[in-house]
Amino acid sequence: MQQTKIAESKNNLDLIRLILAVSVCFLHSNEILQATQDTSSRGVTETVLAVKCFFAISGFLILASFERSDSFASYFKKRIRRIYPAYAFVVIFWSVLLCAVSTLPISHYFSTIWVKYVLSNLLFINFIQPTLPGVFELNRFPWINASLWTIKVELFLYLTVPVLDFLCQKITKPATLTFCYTTTAALSLALRHLGTVQNSWVYAEVSREITEPLTYFIAGAFFYSYKSLFDKHIGKVGLLGCAILILDHWRPLYFLAPLAITAVLVSLSFSTYLGNFGKYGDFSYGIYLLHFPIAQLAASHNILTTNPILFTGLVTTISFIGAIAMWHLIEKRFLKPNSYYLTTRHPCISG
Repeated sequence: MQQTKIAESKNNLDLIRLILAVSVCFLHSNEILQATQDTSSRGVTETVLAVKCFFAISGFLILASFERSDSFASYFKKRIRRIYPAYAFVVIFWSVLLCAVSTLPISHYFSTIWVKYVLSNLLFINFIQPTLPGVFELNRFPWINASLWTIKVELFLYLTVPVLDFLCQKITKPATLTFCYTTTAALSLALRHLGTVQNSWVYAEVSREITEPLTYFIAGAFFYSYKSLFDKHIGKVGLLGCAILILDHWRPLYFLAPLAITAVLVSLSFSTYLGNFGKYGDFSYGIYLLHFPIAQLAASHNILTTNPILFTGLVTTISFIGAIAMWHLIEKRFLKPNSYYLTTRHPCISG
């Protein structure tokens, strides 16, 4: 793809991602506190708008990162350095720490199930073993960290970028993006319909973890690719996105909603600059990775569970402190020396 030059170095992307991470923390804390036992649920807050927004922003940012990379290997190394150290730390940290709250003795806790949990999560196949022996068994959800499922989806999305680039070069950019977007949107709709008709969660899971994230990711890539066309009308683009979302609330517009959500995000990011919220670091990823087991731990010990506001505030505060520590002790140390978080105090489309 020919690189799209973005003249503005000032944007609100770091702030938006931080808000999204905190909103996911709020939503998950609320889910964990609910008294209703719903063991048939396949996940927590499966249709959270914030998660879809994360995928859309990823499409925008990751395409920018790819176009500035010297090669596919360079591009993929940057992505691994950004996501895996913190991810691996969170998996190992909680798997060791939670032995202190397990109902089983240590000799039974560090068992083959523990090894299975660690290995499956380190390899991004969290669904194979989402629980640890004797931990959170009385909670509404027994899972250690239900947020981790999106990380393997992100990894999959990273792998699609070179494919999109290849198709754009062999065909055309408009044709490629239009075909891929409409195809994945149609597949998502078809899979949801099949899941309802056949009463099978498998179709819904494929849609949730593959086709729907890819639709939002491609929407983000589209707005990055053609951002120069929207610059002069960025406010109108956001208003149009809002109008479509309002209509979608009354009559679902499956093929337009991902584009509308992305349009609103892009408009909020570039219409009015609200300040450099990334100059101290990128804490959104840490909050996202840490909050769920913190909420589970608080719920299992009945800490402030009678007051949802205080409970959510406690979980968010601890998650934020943990994210700051993890950024400085782990995440920042694995960034490339030319990362904008290390070389400049001005926000940009980071790699």
